Amino acid sequence: MHIISNVCFASSLYDVCFTLESFAAMYAQAHDCGLVSSEMAAWLWGDVYFNAKTRRFTKKQPHSSAQRSFS
Repeated sequence: MHIISNVCFASSLYDVCFTLESFAAMYAQAHDCGLVSSEMAAWLWGDVYFNAKTRRFTKKQPHSSAQRSFS
């Protein structure tokens, strides 16, 4: 799968700026669960949702009004 590597997500309100690769690297380091950040970054692109109840990313909408994590 090809990742869009020239996209940067940023918010001046929350003082953040990241790419999918840098987000995946931070997530993998914080959760120390054997994730390969490059594989996770590829998986995050597209129709992916964060389920707050399970605290996991999923391809299935957790509820009908859920918005995609990264678009």
